[in-house]
Amino acid sequence: MKIKRKRNAAASHPRSAFSAELGAIRAAMGKREYASALQALSAAAAGSADPVARAKIATLTAETQYQMSRYEEAAKYYRAAASLGQKSSPQGEDYWLLPTLGEIRSLLKSQRLDEALQRSAVTIQYIARQLHRRFLRKARNEEGAYRNEICNRRMTKPLRKKIKQVPVRY
Repeated sequence: MKIKRKRNAAASHPRSAFSAELGAIRAAMGKREYASALQALSAAAAGSADPVARAKIATLTAETQYQMSRYEEAAKYYRAAASLGQKSSPQGEDYWLLPTLGEIRSLLKSQRLDEALQRSAVTIQYIARQLHRRFLRKARNEEGAYRNEICNRRMTKPLRKKIKQVPVRY
């Protein structure tokens, strides 16, 4: 009986230099070396032009500021990360949501309750609209598939015309 050896995941999927750099920064944050983590983050931000990478850097900077109990600074960086995530995300992706939640958490910690309440209300409204749009898209697709299934069955031509003329209400 042969024993299968596990493949080394790091060897089969090499990490990019940027991912390795962010991993080192997270390790420094885990060791509570916040000053060196912030220096590395500012150096990484200066050398990056990619908006997704800049959003990740801003999020890590905000997390570092939050861990240092600098909630005002953390809220600013979370807001910057959310706006970068919103601008750079593909259609339908919600890369801005976690930084926005971090911003709300930072605002609550810094006792800016009105601003946190307003930001959370706007976020909840946006999420509700997105979910409603997804539901309508899914309902339209399912109804269209159901109509096609009915029309593709062997029916008489007058019956097909009646089915196609039925208005759809959303």
